[in-house]
Amino acid sequence: MRQFELGPYTGLNVKKFNIAVEEDEFNGAMAYVRESLTETRIEKENDPVEPGRLCRC
Repeated sequence: MRQFELGPYTGLNVKKFNIAVEEDEFNGAMAYVRESLTETRIEKENDPVEPGRLCRC
């Protein structure tokens, strides 16, 4: 993530918020992403599959 510093601004109130996540929350989210990428849908039936063609699932 790119870091940056603000210049000499006055009257600008910016509140920080906590974006930390627990390891088990992170692992759960990654497992969900991995699982969702393994799903397959059949859009056409009885059509030949062309070599080198990507599925648009």
